[in-house]
Amino acid sequence: MARQTEVILIDGDMHCGHYTGLTPPDWWWPEKSDIPWRQKIATYQRWAWKTYCSYLKEMGPFTKHINLGDCIDGKGLKSGGTELLTSDRTEQCDMAGVCIKKSGVKDIVITKGTTYHAGASEDWEEQVANDCGAKIGCHEYITTNGVTISARHFVGGTQNPKSKATSILGEQVNNDQWAREYTDHPRANIFLRGHVHRNVVIDEPKTLSIICPGLQGWTKFGAKICGLFVHFGIIVIEITPAGSRSWRRMTAELGKQVHVTKW
Repeated sequence: MARQTEVILIDGDMHCGHYTGLTPPDWWWPEKSDIPWRQKIATYQRWAWKTYCSYLKEMGPFTKHINLGDCIDGKGLKSGGTELLTSDRTEQCDMAGVCIKKSGVKDIVITKGTTYHAGASEDWEEQVANDCGAKIGCHEYITTNGVTISARHFVGGTQNPKSKATSILGEQVNNDQWAREYTDHPRANIFLRGHVHRNVVIDEPKTLSIICPGLQGWTKFGAKICGLFVHFGIIVIEITPAGSRSWRRMTAELGKQVHVTKW
């Protein structure tokens, strides 16, 4: 069978179950509320979902889907659950399954997110993967059309805007070291990471390194601690049968509705 051009959707950090996580319609709050902060949440839920769906429609169809983890928000222990639509992680996984299957892709890979969100003694994202028929692992190497992708959730973050690319460039160095020390270790051409909800792209002739945007709005934690902005959106990478690659992205400016006065 002749090779086809692979059109790969990359997304992640949906944090389903959080007020500003990606929320399918069955879990939306009523559209109108007399309580201002609840009204903002209801408005944001609809905006985020419709924006995500519009991106899928405009950028697709896709042949592969890589989700970079933190599919669910978890128990929200650090905030006493005060930012959650539901603390039931089974229900959060149901929400995440709806979100991932919305891409319409059968070939799905999920990389496991942080233990704080996805479970320290459990792997709740295994449930999401089972629901979607996806492959799941901590660090996945995916080779297609002769190009090897290194996909993992975690990458180091920084509050120093001058250093925002350092961590993803370090992943290249780490991979090179692994490949020198262990001859059977995959040598990657494309590096994909999530976690920090901020898009950084280093596109070089031989390597492509991307910290991918998230699909969650601002949070109480972000309002208190984080100084840097976040990006909401998706990435698409195309790899031709000859092994050449290109990438596209769609990101949105988070509107005023995400600034929840409760925080």
